[in-house]
Amino acid sequence: LAEGKIDTKLNQLQADVNLDSALLLDASKQLGIKPSIISKDLNDYMYAKHALDYNKKNFKTFGEDGAAGISTPKARKIVDNFESSNKPEVYKNALTLRKKLSRDILDTLEDGGLVSKAEAQKLRKESPDYVPLNRIMSEDALEDIGGFVDTGVRYEVTATGLRRAVGSNKDVNDINQNIVNSLSGAVRRAEVNKANQAFMKLIQSNKGVSEKIAEVTPVRKVKQKG
Repeated sequence: LAEGKIDTKLNQLQADVNLDSALLLDASKQLGIKPSIISKDLNDYMYAKHALDYNKKNFKTFGEDGAAGISTPKARKIVDNFESSNKPEVYKNALTLRKKLSRDILDTLEDGGLVSKAEAQKLRKESPDYVPLNRIMSEDALEDIGGFVDTGVRYEVTATGLRRAVGSNKDVNDINQNIVNSLSGAVRRAEVNKANQAFMKLIQSNKGVSEKIAEVTPVRKVKQKG
């Protein structure tokens, strides 16, 4: 059952990725520039916008400016240049779509019971311009294995908990690809968790039988430093 729901949601994600490509191509035809240049403009802007907030929040923990992998003055210049140009209007549809997909990451984790409603609301308020800042080189090779792990973000899923970011000066991967990868991972974890919760409720409601066939360990949400 979980796999069917995962496939449906990942198919929708692929449709959104295809739509993003079409929007870039449309803008490319209007402006006479390559779609890859437009995509980089959008990525740079979204990255810089989030970095302004991220650097400020993680200054003490990181020990200096640039926890997001980019300095605050450089991020501010990128944001100002973008917003003072005609790009917000010309790239409006593609930018709106990418922002939606980034917001969907937290929405999906909340819907899957991996993040509480209160915590999700807090994170939305604290990081309104959030984008995942996956690093080109992970801090730990094990982070590339077994799930939705994002070493440089405001929040991430490790098992069922949240791990607070401390920042890094390592280069950041392509922002749009980070968004797609993180959302894909969130979908998988969320749907599996919902299926597990449904099974646990079924077992608990039939304890006379369940005691003979299964022992259920409740999912525990944790917060980790890292």
